[in-house]
Amino acid sequence: MGYLLKNLSIVDVELEKVFKGSIEIQGERITQIFDGEVSKKYDEVYDMQGRFAIPGLIDMHCHIKEGFAPHFTAAGVTTVRNTAGNVIELENLIHAVNDAPTPCVYSADRMIDGPPGLWGPTSIANFVTEESEEAKEEVRRQVREGAQFIKVYGLLSKPVMKAVVEEAKKYNLEVSCDLIHSTVDALEAAELGVTWFEHASGIVQAMYPGWHMQAEGFDIDWENVSQNKIDEVCEKLLAYNVKLCPTLIVFDQIQLLPKSWNPENAVTQSCGSLNQSGALNEHWKSLAENGEMLKNHLGFLNNVTKRIAKTYHDLGAPL
Repeated sequence: MGYLLKNLSIVDVELEKVFKGSIEIQGERITQIFDGEVSKKYDEVYDMQGRFAIPGLIDMHCHIKEGFAPHFTAAGVTTVRNTAGNVIELENLIHAVNDAPTPCVYSADRMIDGPPGLWGPTSIANFVTEESEEAKEEVRRQVREGAQFIKVYGLLSKPVMKAVVEEAKKYNLEVSCDLIHSTVDALEAAELGVTWFEHASGIVQAMYPGWHMQAEGFDIDWENVSQNKIDEVCEKLLAYNVKLCPTLIVFDQIQLLPKSWNPENAVTQSCGSLNQSGALNEHWKSLAENGEMLKNHLGFLNNVTKRIAKTYHDLGAPL
């Protein structure tokens, strides 16, 4: 008969309510959810009074490492979308068994960027080229290694981006982009066939043609950008059926530095107990030390990104 978890507070995200109930589990699957008392008999019954049950969370934009993967599941994140890294390095995670203490991993391989490379020259996590044929071969290599989607990055030229998208389509793989530092705007990328827009990037470039992170001569009031411009670009993007992943937490955390949201609990405390996880803590600390630089570099986009996300959501678009 399997076993039963009783007296749970169950969060129903579709009906937007919390109810007291029980969950029946057979093998590795939830087979039934009960609202209220249960009269059936079970081999094992666990009283979960005071506990909550929620659907497994999905982190739609992360860069995961094997050493701190268990912290995701400990925090309720059962699936992650790894938006660039190295699928060879992540092979154990990607092919882990169902009861492994790590999330399911849906992963891109190394990002394809243009010279000189926002993260430097070609490495384990990025591939830098200005040649379309080289980019196509890199897509084919990533397909052979098991990449589940392709990621293009900010300095990639429009012709090479076009070549990447065309090659990826041959293998039914979607292309994701980070256009924060790009001169290619979101509408141009969508026209090429890019379907995922990380950080809701490239939209500001489409709103203000000619603007990019290094552009001069623009005087934009980032706290009061034109809603008409946002509406116009979002409606055009919707026609291409692109998906936005706005990563609002990232921008919020930057704006909150040096007092960013940093809860103290068993999960966050355990991040310092493993070498690789400890390195993650040190990474966060080093970011906090450069708070003003990050605010000037990225944080100013926070409010406009929120408005873009809300506008796209209100259009019924995939977000």
